[in-house]
Amino acid sequence: MGRKKVTITEVAKEAGVSLATVSRIFNNKDGKIKISEKTKQKVLKAAAHLGYQTNPFAAALRAQKTGIIGILVRDLKDPFLIELLKKVQQQVQSRGMDVLIGHTDYQETTAERQLNVMMNHWFDGVILLDYVAAQNPFVDVLKEYQTPYVSLTGDGSSALWPIVHVDDAVGIQLAVAHLTDLGHKNIGFVGKAVNGVEHRLSLFHQYVPSANAKFVKEDMNK
Repeated sequence: MGRKKVTITEVAKEAGVSLATVSRIFNNKDGKIKISEKTKQKVLKAAAHLGYQTNPFAAALRAQKTGIIGILVRDLKDPFLIELLKKVQQQVQSRGMDVLIGHTDYQETTAERQLNVMMNHWFDGVILLDYVAAQNPFVDVLKEYQTPYVSLTGDGSSALWPIVHVDDAVGIQLAVAHLTDLGHKNIGFVGKAVNGVEHRLSLFHQYVPSANAKFVKEDMNK
């Protein structure tokens, strides 16, 4: 048999304080009468002695916050997105929160299912990593749940959602200029046939003379 779950009533009895006092301490709420540090330590010591564990879902229900940010990422094989994902996680954790990551692998049905899981578990916010605004069912779901969200490196041409966007035009220009300065003349483009890459390809054709361009359109999954 499993160990019996300890209740806050038992903690209150062990500490010799009221149930309301224990509840206020566990929920970090001050009332008209301040709770002394001595009492707080007594309650925490009693809880530790009895093996009391808070219920994170109950706490989330009361506070309407979980301290978790959901991240939907299209492609975990993409080296740029992996590095970006690491930096995002570091920034979130530096603020006392954590992330749960959903890898959708370009599957829209998978993305929608993972997004619904995040919404139903009260994630405090959602980051869409490399998604395009054409997939506006995401926007509809997020707005329905009134969940803060932002898109990173996705389609910057739409005002459907808040976005932190890479300037692809400047990036292509700098890359082509760098290769040209090194003396290269036959410059190729390798990419997967998805919306963001197609957009970068169109920019590539603007900055590389077609006579010198060698384009390789490759499915990275093969």
